[in-house]
Amino acid sequence: MHDKSQIYAIYIFCFDKSKYEQWTTEKWPKVRGVFTDIDSICDSLRQVAQECDDDDIKITGQIEPSFMYSMLFKEIVLEIHFDLEKEISALTKYARQIYKDTPEQLPIIDEFVQQYNGNINNSPVRWYTAECFTYKMLNKALGRLDAATLLKTGFFMHDLHRNIEELHEKQINDNDAPFPKTVFRGEVMTQEDFDRK
Repeated sequence: MHDKSQIYAIYIFCFDKSKYEQWTTEKWPKVRGVFTDIDSICDSLRQVAQECDDDDIKITGQIEPSFMYSMLFKEIVLEIHFDLEKEISALTKYARQIYKDTPEQLPIIDEFVQQYNGNINNSPVRWYTAECFTYKMLNKALGRLDAATLLKTGFFMHDLHRNIEELHEKQINDNDAPFPKTVFRGEVMTQEDFDRK
């Protein structure tokens, strides 16, 4: 990888930083660091993006930084192996804090703790489309790139992505059920958010 001019920098995202620290030596100059949280990796990416601009590297077209960060985050989330019991506990504790003044969400959070197991039988898609706390938290966090909430919902995004893949594959291979060519979902957005995006 280090002899490829197309690769400007390499980032390592893991839970055990000490395991990969040796990769940040002079022998591996493109390894920019070993990161255990999204905020620090984003800060480093911003710095390298500035370096790229300073080096007059020409890139055709522009990519919105928030899109780039969200795609990077998605790729990271899809590679992580989550401890589901621990992650559900952390998410629901966080959700109870956020929705403490919204009593109708609290029984749904309790139901999530009891029933959610992340597989297709307890569909993450169902939990997302129910427009309960999972839907609200995830959409808000994605819209604002709220790293704290995105990390808490990471296991759910992972499961949701896999569940959509499974359902898509199932529907594509089912010759009796026509696959819809166009799908719509409404989302309310402020004028400020619309102008910014």
